[in-house]
Amino acid sequence: MKKYSIIITTIIVSIFSQSFHVYALLSKDGLKDKIKGYAEQNILPTLSEWKSTLDKGLSNEDFSTLNALREQASALKISRIQLTKDIVSAKDIENEQTSEMLKKRISPLKESYKNLLVQLKPIAINNKNLLINIGKEAAPSLIEWKKSIKDLIKKEIDANPDMKTEIEKSIKKYQILQLFKDEQVKKKLALARFMLWNGNSEIFNNDVEE
Repeated sequence: MKKYSIIITTIIVSIFSQSFHVYALLSKDGLKDKIKGYAEQNILPTLSEWKSTLDKGLSNEDFSTLNALREQASALKISRIQLTKDIVSAKDIENEQTSEMLKKRISPLKESYKNLLVQLKPIAINNKNLLINIGKEAAPSLIEWKKSIKDLIKKEIDANPDMKTEIEKSIKKYQILQLFKDEQVKKKLALARFMLWNGNSEIFNNDVEE
C-alpha cells in the first residue's frame, strides 16, 4: 500500500499542483493564459490517453459507478462556482445578511464532496495496480512538463522584469499555505481529480473541494 501511495500521489499531485495549478492561478492573467495554452496543447492530449487507459481497465461495474460520480462532481463544481459568485456579489453590495445566509450553504456542499470521495475510494482500491502503471508511465512526461512551464515563466519574467517580485510573492504565499494542509489529504484529492475527470480542459481547475 505504501508503494501505491508514493507512486500514484507523486505523479498525480505533480500534474495538478506543481505542473500547472500553482503558477497559473497565482500569475498575472497574460502568463496564466500562456501556461494554460501550453497545458491544453501539450498536457491535455496525454492526460486523455491516461484517462482512456484507466476507463478501459475498469470492470463494467466500476466504470459505471465512476461515470456516475463524475457527473456528481461536475454538478457540485457548478454549484460551488455559483455559490462563490453569489457570496462575492452579496459582499460587493454590502448585503451582509444575504452573504451570511449563503455561507451557511458551504458546509453541506463540503459534506457532499466528502461523500463523493468515500464512494470513490473502493474504485481506487480495486484498481490499485492499474493506477500504479499509469503513474509509472506518467513520470517522464511530468519531468518534461514541469521544466517547460518553468522555462515559460522564466522567459516571461525576463521579458517583463516587473512581474518577478509579484510571482515570487504569490508562489511563496502558496507554499506557506500548503504547510497548514495535510499531505495525505492533498494527495488523495489530487488522485480524486484525475479519476473524476470527465475529459475536458477543466481538469486544470479544482474539481474537488479542498
